[in-house]
Amino acid sequence: MIVTFRNRSMKLLTEEQKERIKRAVEYAEKKTSGEIVPYIVQSSDVYLEAFFKSALIFNIIALFLFFTIYELQNLGFLSQWSKWDKYLTLPYVIIVTFIFTIIGFLICYIPPVRRFFAGKELLDQRVHARAKEAFLEREVFLTKNRTGVLLFISYFEHRVVVLGDSGINQHVTQKDWEEIVQLIIQGIKNNDIASGIEKAIEKCGELLQKSGLAIAIDDINEISNEITEKKD
Repeated sequence: MIVTFRNRSMKLLTEEQKERIKRAVEYAEKKTSGEIVPYIVQSSDVYLEAFFKSALIFNIIALFLFFTIYELQNLGFLSQWSKWDKYLTLPYVIIVTFIFTIIGFLICYIPPVRRFFAGKELLDQRVHARAKEAFLEREVFLTKNRTGVLLFISYFEHRVVVLGDSGINQHVTQKDWEEIVQLIIQGIKNNDIASGIEKAIEKCGELLQKSGLAIAIDDINEISNEITEKKD
């Protein structure tokens, strides 16, 4: 499942925060055979499509402005602009259109603008795909009874994803995952993402235990308890 959150700028976790999250994972896994894997990325993709889409739209705007001015002049509404006729020639049109295109491309370096031009559907697709990559990278699927769960946060897109392996998904409902995601989002809203992740991990441990995935006598720690945080 993917849930969207709103936030301001997100900072990298400190070593103290990472250690707190690691301890939270260790404590939660004392109650359950599940393996909880927190994972953070700054962005799930570059979104080149958004850059080109923005550049194309600005290009069209420039051409539309030239066309509108040209037509208004022909209709006599802008007769006082006759001295500007030389600026409606092809070389000027090309130069101005090129400048607008570059502006459209560069403006996408502003995160909200890039998210806007990327669109919700593409953001969801790329975040989900990146979460799957993280699932494979951390080998969440290699647990003995397929009881791994990934808590994935993508800052740029403002998305939180929970991916449970097959041994967990058959015991846990969508509503249960939503409760865990909301704990992370609340921590982000409070500008304390580490606490949000800690609470989500604790709740995750309790949920898995209640769902019949209590810790076994021969249980071992199958996946590192360290949080993964990608800086780029």
